[in-house]
Amino acid sequence: MVRLIFSLEFFRFRGTFTQRNTATRFKDCPDATQASRRHHMPTPRLFCGRFGCRAPLALVMIWLLLAGRGFAETPPEVPLPLPSVIETLLLHVESRPPGATLYLDGERLGVTPFTVGRVKVGNHALRLEKESFNPVTMDLELNEDTVVDLTLDALLPAATPQAEGTAAKPVAQTPRAPEIDKLLAEADKRLQADQLTRPKGENALEIFQKVLKLAADLPEAKQGIVRVVERLLAMARDDLDNWRLSRPPGENALEKYRAILQIDADNPLAKAGLEEIVDRLLTLARHARGNGKKVEAYLRQAEEVLPGLPRIAETRASLTPKGMEKSTALQTSTSHN
Repeated sequence: MVRLIFSLEFFRFRGTFTQRNTATRFKDCPDATQASRRHHMPTPRLFCGRFGCRAPLALVMIWLLLAGRGFAETPPEVPLPLPSVIETLLLHVESRPPGATLYLDGERLGVTPFTVGRVKVGNHALRLEKESFNPVTMDLELNEDTVVDLTLDALLPAATPQAEGTAAKPVAQTPRAPEIDKLLAEADKRLQADQLTRPKGENALEIFQKVLKLAADLPEAKQGIVRVVERLLAMARDDLDNWRLSRPPGENALEKYRAILQIDADNPLAKAGLEEIVDRLLTLARHARGNGKKVEAYLRQAEEVLPGLPRIAETRASLTPKGMEKSTALQTSTSHN
């Protein structure tokens, strides 16, 4: 606005002054007249002439008047509030053994291993349940994508209830032979050194079993064997995590799970461990698709771990040429029938 007024005033004065004769224009300003004559152009009376040299002052006063009233300023843009977005994350839950029922905040979601999508950021309650195992509960504070790996403990056999009014019979304390204490000390030493099942004849398991032959109900020996099993399970899990499935000899998960099953034939964690070894071998076979020798080697190892498992045959049928031919022939005969 100020620029517009200034431009209008300038051209109005200039148009008015240039219509007058040259003598009048140059009357009060000889210097400007001489400069004008030298350059053959009229000098505008904006700077001097009839109004003297006060025209710029008048324009400055107009500008100050407008400035005093204030200029209309564009108000700053206020950003509109964005719609609230609830941030969600991914939660992957695994269990040892797998197949546990997963509950999140009291809602049943599925069976492990299981991936939960669009979990809200914040605190959540997780619970795993599996038959013959103690349930596991866990409080989670989720701020990022999270992987949870939990181990379920097998249920201990329930103690036989004692009838009311029946006094517990005192257990007769038999004197312990000095040899037993010596053997227990040696077994603990082998256990601390992770000599669990080898070398033969000088490992923790065999020494504890020898103590039980001398004293069949000795709690220290029974608890010692339980500790051997727990340590074998932990070492087998480490082998699995590092893909030492069936080799190198003496340092693989397969040998440790088999050793556990020799001690406790119904150990659920050892059985689940063998199935996990098979699943990993089948995964390796799928990744080796196109290399017939490798595929066959992995499938043969899987059959040695758990012979007759149906998913081994299914994988063979999908990966090997002979298996594909048999599958195609079976499908053809079925369709004709």
